Amino acid sequence: MPVQFGNNKPVTLDVENLQFNVFEPDEIHKFSVCKITNSVSFNSLGNPVTGGLYDNAMGPTTRGDICTTCLNDENSCNGHYGHIDLVMTCFNPFFIKHAVSILRGSCTKCMRLQITARMREIVEIQLRLVDAGFVSEALDLEERKVFFCYDSNKATRKKDEEIEDTKHERVSKTYYKLMKRLNKLIAKNENVNSIKTKTSEALRLAIVHSISAETTSSIGRKPKCIHCQMPIRRVRFSNRKIVVSVGRDELQEIQRRTEDSNNPDEDAAQKSTLKTMVAHECREILNGVFKNDGNLIFQMYPVLQRVKNPCGIFFIDVLPVIPPNFRPANHVRDTLVEHPQTKAYHNVVLYNNELRYILAIKKTLDGDESPFDSALHSEAENIYKLCRGESANEKIHFKWEEL
Repeated sequence: MPVQFGNNKPVTLDVENLQFNVFEPDEIHKFSVCKITNSVSFNSLGNPVTGGLYDNAMGPTTRGDICTTCLNDENSCNGHYGHIDLVMTCFNPFFIKHAVSILRGSCTKCMRLQITARMREIVEIQLRLVDAGFVSEALDLEERKVFFCYDSNKATRKKDEEIEDTKHERVSKTYYKLMKRLNKLIAKNENVNSIKTKTSEALRLAIVHSISAETTSSIGRKPKCIHCQMPIRRVRFSNRKIVVSVGRDELQEIQRRTEDSNNPDEDAAQKSTLKTMVAHECREILNGVFKNDGNLIFQMYPVLQRVKNPCGIFFIDVLPVIPPNFRPANHVRDTLVEHPQTKAYHNVVLYNNELRYILAIKKTLDGDESPFDSALHSEAENIYKLCRGESANEKIHFKWEEL
C-alpha cells in the first residue's frame, strides 16, 4: 500500500497486524485539551461557551472561528478531544455483558470462579493448544475432559482416606502424563507464530462458552460455593442493570442500615429478594476474581492481557469527548440544531452535574460544610428537591442509574 508523505517518495506499508484497545483514564487526560463541565453549549449570541461541548479549545465550530489550542481555522484544525470526569463510576456498555458472564460464574464472597482446579488446568491447556495451532490435540483433550474431571470430583467426595481407588490412581497417572506431554509440546512451539483459522477461532469460542456454561450450571446445581461453602448470590442482567439476589439475613442487615426503612421486619420475612449491583461494588468483586483466577480469565479473553488495569475495561470513570468537527451543529431556519451525539453528551453532563449537587447536599446534611457559594447552594437544593427519591441515598441511586 503506497503512502505519500509530503514531497518525499511514496513508502510501501504492508499491514501485518491490527489491534484495538481501550483508553485508560490517565491516557484520556493526557490527550484531552479541556474539561467539559457546562451542559450549555452556546450562549444567547450563538457563541460557544467555555467548558461546553463546543468549546473552541476542541476546534472551531463556525466559519471564521480560531482554535485556541492549535491557533488554526476550521480548514486546518483537525479537532481535539475533551473529557468529562464522572462523579461516580459507571459501567462500560460495550463490556457489561462480559462482566456479567464473569460474575455469574463466581462467588461474591470468596471471589473465585466456580470451577475445580483440574478443570481450570485442562481449560488453560486447551486454550494454549488452540493458540499454538494444535487443534486436534485440543479436540482430543475435550473428549477426555469429562472423564478426568468426573473422576477427580468423585475422589474428593470420599470420606474414608484409607480406601484406595485403583481406578482413580490409574486415571491420575494418565492425566499427569498427558499434561506433561502437552506442556512440552506447547513450550517447543511457544515462540512460533501460529496462523489463526476459522476452525481454531470457532474451537476457542466454543471452549470459552462451555466453561462459562459450566460455571453457571454448577451454581444452579449447587447453591453453595465449591470453595468457601457459602451461599451463592445469583447474578443476572435485566433492563440494563446488574441484579443480584440477596438472602434473608443479608437483606435484614441492609435494611438495618437504611435510613428510611419503615417496616424492615416485614420485608425481611421474604426468603430472598433482588437488588441492583452498583459499579464500585462490582469492581471490588471483579478485582478479587482477577486476583484469584486471573490466569484463566486472561486465557479466555486475551485482549485483557494488553490492558494495564484489566478490570478498568468494564467501567467508565472518564468519558472522552470527540472534537466538534465530527459532530457539527447545523443551522435550520436560524435555529441552531445540535448533533445527536452532542445531545447524548449533553445528558451525561447534565446528570453528572445534578449528581454532584446531590452529593454536596448529602454532605451538608451529614454536618459538613457546603463546597458551593450561596447561589450555587440554593440551586443545588432546588435540584435535590426535584430529584426522584425520598432519602439522599435513594436520590443518589436513581440519578446514578440515569447517568
